Amino acid sequence: MKKKILFLSIIVLLIIIVIFLTILSKEEKNKTKHITKKPTNYLTIQDEEKNKTIKLPYTEPTSYVTTEEFIYATVDDPNSDSISNQVIQINRENGKYKTIFHSKYPVAATQGLKADKEWIIWVDGDDFGENNTLYAFNELTQQTISFGSTDDKISKEFPEISGKYVTWTEHIKDTEKTSMILYDLEQQKEIKVQNIKNYEWLNSDYFIKNDNMVYVEKESKTAVLKTYDIKKNKLKSYPIPTTAAGWPTLVNQNFIAYVEYLDDEDLDLNKLMIYDLKNKKNINAFPNKNKVNIGYLKYYDENSFITLENNKFYIFTLDNNQFKKQILESKYNVNPEKEDITYSNNEFFILQHEVDSEQYKLIIDSGL
Repeated sequence: MKKKILFLSIIVLLIIIVIFLTILSKEEKNKTKHITKKPTNYLTIQDEEKNKTIKLPYTEPTSYVTTEEFIYATVDDPNSDSISNQVIQINRENGKYKTIFHSKYPVAATQGLKADKEWIIWVDGDDFGENNTLYAFNELTQQTISFGSTDDKISKEFPEISGKYVTWTEHIKDTEKTSMILYDLEQQKEIKVQNIKNYEWLNSDYFIKNDNMVYVEKESKTAVLKTYDIKKNKLKSYPIPTTAAGWPTLVNQNFIAYVEYLDDEDLDLNKLMIYDLKNKKNINAFPNKNKVNIGYLKYYDENSFITLENNKFYIFTLDNNQFKKQILESKYNVNPEKEDITYSNNEFFILQHEVDSEQYKLIIDSGL
């Protein structure tokens, strides 16, 4: 009789333990659901142009652009192994946001946002960079299209955009041929501009604005600036006295600002040059220095460009056929060594991020 009572007691105890564990499991699931519904805000956007502060549940903002109504950013889901895995659209007036594109890759690298007028472009790929697809989104039609891809035989550099036109370099590995590609987003038609003669210096620096393209090609022991008028279908060449150059930027249709690399192996050894297309001559932008450390070069407006020299931002403006430079003062006390600072569509983007932290702050303003 005692054995029977002991056996029944054990059974009852086991039933109680099972019920307790079941209740505990449900409570943990409810907690998880609660956390999912109210995620932590990882990204704060301080939009000074609209006087708005927006908090978002994403990490790893790798690229960002603005239009009049929206902010676009490539971001990552929290706790994801991706570099970034989606493109989000944020309303600049009310702060509402939505995902307009999510990568198909389990570990993704969605990045390279660029925008002009109603078109926004980006690149989606795996984290190894071996498989990439080029995408474009139209704000007016709300349509997303794919306009190119890579694989183990074809590689493409990040595209640049102006209006409906996109340009990039494309390399076919089997034939070792490289081409400048121009693509019409409206007609969804690809146009090959020219074969690149020398692939030794990878042609990844090019510029497009107002139906004009500029890029650098290495020929024999010298570099050549190339200009292409899209409407006239006219290509011109301008040899420059250097073996390697990059970041060509067209200014006022008559000048090309570019960086001359003094050492192919050390790109920090360089100087800022301006090429006069009419008189076919080079101008040293910092005439008192034989070499500087240019870390950034960007189109500003029809008559100006921005550059970063030895961690100081300068703006060069054309005045009476002469370029005048001045230091860009910063009200945010920016530090180019610690912060990611870019310029696009008349606005500066300052990304602040503490090491070993998932908290990001993106400042958007017309000035530094």
